[in-house]
Amino acid sequence: MIDAAQGGRRRLLAPLVVLVGGIVLSLALFAYVRDDIRGDASLRFERQAADAKHIIERRLQSYVAITRGLGALFDARETLGRAEFHRYVASLHLGQNYPGFVQLNYARHIAGRERPRLEEEVRRDTSIDPRGYPGFAVRPPGARPEHHVLVYIEPMRGNAFSFGLDITMFGLRGRAMDDLRESTSLISSGRLLNVAEESFVGLAMRLPLHRMGMPLETAEQRRAAFIGSVGAGLNVRKLMAGVLDDTTMTSIRYRLYDAGPVKADTAGYFQPALLYDSAQTAPGAPRDDFKVPGSEPRFETNLPLQLAGRNWNLRFSAPQHAFIPRSDVQLPWLALAGGLLCSALLFAVLLSFAAARERAVVLAAEISERAVEAQRANAAQVRDLLRRLVFAQETERRRFSADLHDLVGQSLTVIGMGIETLRGLLAGQASKNADATFDEMAKILKETMGSVRNVMSDLRPPLLDDYGLYAAIEWHARQLANRTGLRVELGGAKLEPRPAAEVEMALFRIAQEALTNVAKHAGASRATISLSSEAGRVRLVIEDDGRGILPAANDSEEQGWGMAVMRERAAAVGGAMRVESRERGTRVVVEVAA
Repeated sequence: MIDAAQGGRRRLLAPLVVLVGGIVLSLALFAYVRDDIRGDASLRFERQAADAKHIIERRLQSYVAITRGLGALFDARETLGRAEFHRYVASLHLGQNYPGFVQLNYARHIAGRERPRLEEEVRRDTSIDPRGYPGFAVRPPGARPEHHVLVYIEPMRGNAFSFGLDITMFGLRGRAMDDLRESTSLISSGRLLNVAEESFVGLAMRLPLHRMGMPLETAEQRRAAFIGSVGAGLNVRKLMAGVLDDTTMTSIRYRLYDAGPVKADTAGYFQPALLYDSAQTAPGAPRDDFKVPGSEPRFETNLPLQLAGRNWNLRFSAPQHAFIPRSDVQLPWLALAGGLLCSALLFAVLLSFAAARERAVVLAAEISERAVEAQRANAAQVRDLLRRLVFAQETERRRFSADLHDLVGQSLTVIGMGIETLRGLLAGQASKNADATFDEMAKILKETMGSVRNVMSDLRPPLLDDYGLYAAIEWHARQLANRTGLRVELGGAKLEPRPAAEVEMALFRIAQEALTNVAKHAGASRATISLSSEAGRVRLVIEDDGRGILPAANDSEEQGWGMAVMRERAAAVGGAMRVESRERGTRVVVEVAA
């Protein structure tokens, strides 16, 4: 028999090796095709990201060009009036052609002593408004050595709040103002600012202006020739919105980060700041921790650019499925299915050569399986008999408890009354020995009645019927502690509504048996009981700090009558019990539907 089984295994070895080899090769082919498709998709994404970068860069450069053109307008003339500034900006049609602009402005640089003259000049300027600007004043008030005042603003509507602002008191403080004076290049704020009355977030760009005909080779010369600056306030969301809408790249998420000024000494020390995120539409500054819904894998790339004297980063991401055609998605699975099918067919062909002699092995296996099923059926019958036995035992306990109460309990009560009657009749006539005998008999009778009541309570605790499971377990734990010295702690609360009577009785008996095992075998000093109910299920947990039990005790066939009865009590009411034993202590958990 053993030789036949070994021969059968040898005959199956070759087909199994072929099958396993075919599965491995199929999986390798699947991984190769999948990775190749993802690689091609990644290249497509990288190309589209590069194209998107050029489109975005052209959009940004167009806005920079407008700001430079405004500077060139001032450089071409000794003076530029408010009306000419107004006509130039109006000719640009910002709302239609450049919606990202919030305002274009001109700031004049003056000494502190020139402030009254500037205010009077602006108030009398009627080139646009015949009333002039009688309320104009440099803000914030106060004497300062110098001012950089916004005197031309277009469009004025919606931006009047910034008319007269001394921007050295806001964005251009300290080193930023020095950089502007000493530069001939466009400078960007690089950080999100409030650039409009509605308090949306944006960017500011400024271009220094210098007096015509003065040398600008050194920083000192540029400072001496500095007369002011032109600037632009940008709504970043409007500037970037829709930049890729007219392309095939609408599935790409793009984020614009400011990475600091174009200076070697800032490399590696500047924390990039998020300026725009195409995936965020909520008002206010974009959140760097914003996550796109969904957990599908994504392609990502980071492309740098330089603009307005600052480093910028464009971070692109897109779901992989957007760059993988539907047919390519199925291709790895088709390759896997084809490989597995070929392997299965080859396995079947090889296996058919050994099929005749293997039939005997199969038949033997079937016979063995039937034997196992029969054994399981016998085990089920045993469990059913055990449940019946538990039910019969409970019925007999209930009957015996009632008999003790009706017969023995009442008889003992009558005997006690008789003893007291005899004591009364013999009062004054009996000797001291007789009185002592009466006292001893009364004491023995009282102890006997107490023992009978304890036996009746163990057989069928009245607290269980009257007050429920929690009170019955609490009473039993107190009785056990008095008898054995084991410290028992009860946690949880009364179950409302109360479970069915058979469920309460089963859980009480399980707790009773578990505590008895702890007291007899565990060598424990403390036990805890937890009773809880949640979502229609009752949970009973008994733990101790004793020596624990062997892992094999969790197998119902090896744990003895007591543990088996506990399991069957739980199963009889539709519940389950498990035993968890650690190096120190044992935990019994019972869960049953209420």
